[in-house]
Amino acid sequence: MKKYRTIHLIVLLYLILIVSFPGLTAESRLSWNDFITSLKNILGPSIVINQNRSNTQFVTRLDAARTIIDALSYNDLYNYFDAGSIPFQDIQNLNEDEKKVVILSTQLNPPLFSGDARGLFRPHDPLTPKEFSFLKEKLKNYSQGNIYYESSKIIEPGIMLIVKKWGFGEPVALPSASSSEPTAYLQVGAFSERFRAENTSTFLKELGYTPSIVEEQSLFKVRVGPFPAQDLPSIQEKLKKQGFPSVPVIQKNVISRPESKVEGGAVFSLALLYDPNISTYTPEVVLAHNKILEREKMSIIASQNNAFFAINAGFFSQDGEPIGLLMIKRKVLSDPQDGWYSLGITQNKELVFGMVHLNVTAFLPNQKGFAIHGINRSNHGDEIILFDDNYNGKTPRTQGVETVVVNGIIQVTSRTNGETSIPKGSFILQGKGDEADWMLQNLYPGLPLSVKMTILPETGDLEKWLRAEYILSSGPLLFQNGLAGPFGEFRKEIVEKKHPRSVVGQTQDGKILFLVVDGRRPGHSSGLTIPELVEELKYYQVIDALNLDGGGSVSFYLQGKILNWPSDLTGERKISTAIILR
Repeated sequence: MKKYRTIHLIVLLYLILIVSFPGLTAESRLSWNDFITSLKNILGPSIVINQNRSNTQFVTRLDAARTIIDALSYNDLYNYFDAGSIPFQDIQNLNEDEKKVVILSTQLNPPLFSGDARGLFRPHDPLTPKEFSFLKEKLKNYSQGNIYYESSKIIEPGIMLIVKKWGFGEPVALPSASSSEPTAYLQVGAFSERFRAENTSTFLKELGYTPSIVEEQSLFKVRVGPFPAQDLPSIQEKLKKQGFPSVPVIQKNVISRPESKVEGGAVFSLALLYDPNISTYTPEVVLAHNKILEREKMSIIASQNNAFFAINAGFFSQDGEPIGLLMIKRKVLSDPQDGWYSLGITQNKELVFGMVHLNVTAFLPNQKGFAIHGINRSNHGDEIILFDDNYNGKTPRTQGVETVVVNGIIQVTSRTNGETSIPKGSFILQGKGDEADWMLQNLYPGLPLSVKMTILPETGDLEKWLRAEYILSSGPLLFQNGLAGPFGEFRKEIVEKKHPRSVVGQTQDGKILFLVVDGRRPGHSSGLTIPELVEELKYYQVIDALNLDGGGSVSFYLQGKILNWPSDLTGERKISTAIILR
């Protein structure tokens, strides 16, 4: 009798355990194989699964959180927060990486997991089929791009870092109507080495062109296009101003593809909100190695300038020559680009945005002034260009006439092939075509010669422009006096295609916004079009904002580290200019 009572007691205890702890039965646990199969069915077969488990092994809540975050490609966010704040009592003994998994799984919006009423996460409890059924509904929502993450952190008084990521997967191209079939291209170079052609192609792409490399007769030829034939002259002139002389090329049997609109995809951004009234740091514009024809990685530029923060700034040609107006510490280093807008920074940390022109006039004794057509850039023909000692030591190689001016006195005027050393604190005028002939006839050695440069604002606060210590051209202008843009003359490839982006802006409450959006990184971030970027800036309540150089140049440096993911597979790209806080 006692034997039967004992058996009954054991059976009763077993039934109680089953009811009280359903996780102890195989039926209430989810196998690894079923879990992975469901994930791929919902999120797609190409998702990355980093866990190596037996197909029959059970899945814990921690396993599920880690694997789903990996599959969503949101594991890049682990780098942007620490596990110092522990929201659950039972994760104290987890390692740092495991704590980050738990915390991130609860901070996604909508959250992947949450704790129970006792304040426990239960990381090592098996994931039950019932729990997974709720998860699958969330995953279906995530797969439609309805997932969002945001965190903010006060770095120092007056400085806040904001990390955001939203969306899922890769962008989808939606075909639109086809246009006519242009067959005209512009060839900008022919190289014996492919890597040189690829470098040139990369720079052209960043300027908004569609380059291609054609191998012919042992040469790698870089071409942009196709374009309608009637547009070639204007595009050729624009390329020339950007440092890319070109020749027309007609390619027969070119098949044009329908243009497409690209939608969706994950997007990652970093923003620094800087309050100039609180922070002791000052915004400045700097050149790589303080020279015009220099490029350097952002991390090195920032380190050399003892910067607390830095973001890439203006566009530049492949040899490092800044494109557009650049003024540093009230010294004009390059001239404006037609249709571009500018940012000005005053000594009082004020920003001003608008379109600015530059008038450069040289004066001889008792004569009217004569025009200088450009500063520290290539001569496009029938121009006089001024080169000072910021231009890497000597003038560019080209046939023409040069006038060397030291301490305001003409030393020599002669025909040269360029590459003339520029004396420290002095400048050289370089002329070509008719302007070269005029220089030979009028600029005699011994004559005094002075140069006056005048900033001519077209839009923006005139008083601030006159007090600006730094001016940087870029574009498009994204916001102007609270009105959404874009404003400015930029090719549609820059505006309508998704690219990595950098922005500087002013918010309604007087803060300065530095924003980067990563792109061309599958899973991490696809980038934004300019209209999408304008929409994103509304979140920060900007009233003025300027798009900076994008693509592989996008760099976000803070406290000794590059925090974003540069789109070039080789890492940081060498750039020409940066905006820093120091």
